[in-house]
Amino acid sequence: MNLFRTTLGAAVAACCCASLAQANPVTDTFDVTATVVAACIVDAGDLSFGNYNPVAGTAVDASSTISVTCTNGSGYSIGLSAGASADEGARAMAHASEPGESLAYGLFKDIGLTENWGGIDLADRVTGTGTGTSQDHTVYGRVFASQSTAFVGSYADTITASVYF
Repeated sequence: MNLFRTTLGAAVAACCCASLAQANPVTDTFDVTATVVAACIVDAGDLSFGNYNPVAGTAVDASSTISVTCTNGSGYSIGLSAGASADEGARAMAHASEPGESLAYGLFKDIGLTENWGGIDLADRVTGTGTGTSQDHTVYGRVFASQSTAFVGSYADTITASVYF
């Protein structure tokens, strides 16, 4: 008799569970969304011309790198400020301790030193399209020749690299 009750109980339980599992479900859907935004980061390396000999009458060239990482597919442009001179086409480093003394230099987009790298006009900027990974852009610099009256000592300027996207 116990065996009969146990078997009957198991059969009833199996039928109940089977009917619940076979019931028609009620369903709905929901959307999962996200928006990828344009974003950029920039890392600008220092540009050091080293020693300049004004008596030699020759220019000194140097370069540095600006690394830009922007969202994949995001267009961007890199502009460089004028520094203390307020003229992107006539930049000048100031002497560390002699007021009024300066050393003229230029920053360029190309290795031939023919295209000024500015920041105000879009045409003076370097442009690119983000890939989601770091992209390097070379800044070519030149301390101009024939600055024979340059005062001895250290000169410096501060340039701001801005990424527009």
